[in-house]
Amino acid sequence: MIKRIFYILCLITLNSFCGFEVTQPDGKKIVLKDIPYGGFILQRYNSDGSPDNKFTSFSYTWPGIKAQAIKFDKRSNIYVYGIMSKLPITVILDPKTADTFIMRFEPSGYLDRTFGNVGMMVNPRY
Repeated sequence: MIKRIFYILCLITLNSFCGFEVTQPDGKKIVLKDIPYGGFILQRYNSDGSPDNKFTSFSYTWPGIKAQAIKFDKRSNIYVYGIMSKLPITVILDPKTADTFIMRFEPSGYLDRTFGNVGMMVNPRY
């Protein structure tokens, strides 16, 4: 289960940066950082704050995509939730018209390509 989710920083500008941090039961922190104009970076840190070299950092850059939340399950799979522009792709996202997505990552940080369509589900039905 998620111990804590911290809202690190979110500036509502065209150069916005948003970040989220989740602490795993072992004390390691998974950090999700937004990339301005579309995309995100997924990283993990040891409990002492040093980068976890056993975790493969993931960077996903795509215009019109914004990560909004991070969560993990009992198997330590990592889920990233967010919104993305409908076609044509636009840089400024309107949450009322945007599609939603979920991406799943293995505990090692690799994208789980067995999930959805090569690791991503668009407009998942709950």
